[in-house]
Amino acid sequence: MLFWTIIKSALKSIVANKMRSFLTILGIIIGIASVITMLGFGQGLRDQIVSSMRRFGTNMLTIRPEWRRDASGARSGNFQTLKVSDAETLLRELPEVVMVSPELSTSCQLKFMNANDRMTVYGVAPTIFAIRNYELENGRTFTDDEITRGDRVVVLGAKAATTLFEDAVVEPLGQTVKISNRNFRIIGVTKPKDEWSDNCAFIPITTHARQISGATNVNQIYLKIGDKYDLDKAQESVTAVMRRLHHMQANDENDFRIRNRQEALDSLNMVGTVLRILLGGIAGIALFVGGINIMNIMLVTVTERTREIGIRKAIGARKGAILSQFMIESVVMSCLGGLIGILLGAGLLEFVNYRVPLMGEGQYASFYAPLDPFYVALSFCFSALVGIFFGIYPARKAASLDPIEALRYE
Repeated sequence: MLFWTIIKSALKSIVANKMRSFLTILGIIIGIASVITMLGFGQGLRDQIVSSMRRFGTNMLTIRPEWRRDASGARSGNFQTLKVSDAETLLRELPEVVMVSPELSTSCQLKFMNANDRMTVYGVAPTIFAIRNYELENGRTFTDDEITRGDRVVVLGAKAATTLFEDAVVEPLGQTVKISNRNFRIIGVTKPKDEWSDNCAFIPITTHARQISGATNVNQIYLKIGDKYDLDKAQESVTAVMRRLHHMQANDENDFRIRNRQEALDSLNMVGTVLRILLGGIAGIALFVGGINIMNIMLVTVTERTREIGIRKAIGARKGAILSQFMIESVVMSCLGGLIGILLGAGLLEFVNYRVPLMGEGQYASFYAPLDPFYVALSFCFSALVGIFFGIYPARKAASLDPIEALRYE
């Protein structure tokens, strides 16, 4: 029997028993659709996180105080040991460190006329805008003289400016805003970046320490590493200098911790790999169940068509022709389930891509779950392999039937 004739015969058999065929390939459909949808969704989230991290710079190290621990090992607070002088020393001694910005942060009430909101106020150096890739929509950043004098000047985040001046008829630049009941002159407004980093205000670190927090230690230190330097080696150099500055002995644990953006990206890639393996396992289980259903239905089909097999053998059909017919029917059924699963998965991804940006602005607007052609092709090939694997036994059983016994079958 010709190949295309067998294909047509298989499709007629599927159409003749629509509900039975659909239930048979349902496991294949669910397995393929789930893996395509979840992999696309996971890739979309990963791309969004990576994009957000890169917007803040990947050639950056962040130094934070380490947790204190009591005798039981439970966290009991932070070491308060980071100082502005640590940042100055790192910039002076390490050639790989090209910019530094110590930071203080406090939640404060900001007010302009009748508008007010509580947001984070950061005390920073002017270099923070270059280190973390902030861009200004209007105005400027702090000058060295303003830092030295501790002037009351502020750069508002994009959302903070919108919140305070949404109902005002004046532009933010040059206006006076109250921060913890102190007057600050607005000298700049940043461009929109994301929900978290836009709802804040930046003031000189000296002003923050003297007039807002009264702190003598900083919350963290940002370091920008030169592009030509290896980030891991730079981190080792920074660690060595910090241990010396904090007079730590060889056996002492660090009273600080350093965050490496590249390490976070590597961890994200590892999580993505584990996620793909887990999703592959889930899809594999669904496909296995679908394959068992196909084998079960093919065995039923062999039983139903026993007399047909006997007639074909009696008029000269070879064992290989019978074997190939039932194998092809099994593969067609499995591939049809795979194709429907691919279409269903692609449709779900398009639905996600359409709906998620409508849920909000900022981080939601940039979300996109891609349909990876590689996984589409792999899924289709795998569904074909399922049809081959689970169709072997029914096809061999059909091919090995004795024609005399088959003709006698009722």
